[in-house]
Amino acid sequence: ISNLETLHKRSQLEEHYRCLLDARRQLTELIARKHHRATQKSKAFFYIHANKSGRLLANMIRPQQARAQ
Repeated sequence: ISNLETLHKRSQLEEHYRCLLDARRQLTELIARKHHRATQKSKAFFYIHANKSGRLLANMIRPQQARAQ
């Protein structure tokens, strides 16, 4: 993207601007897909472990307590 930005700044051609916009759009879509997947994975993890009361929280806190000591 930075190369396309430099190219667009130098030439100011419409074609370079379209390529730059397309690259930015593709990056935005990729980030959105990765974010959505991470969110779904997190939701599934907490859904699976939700009915074991206190165990999930205890397992998440235990490494933090070990590092603190």
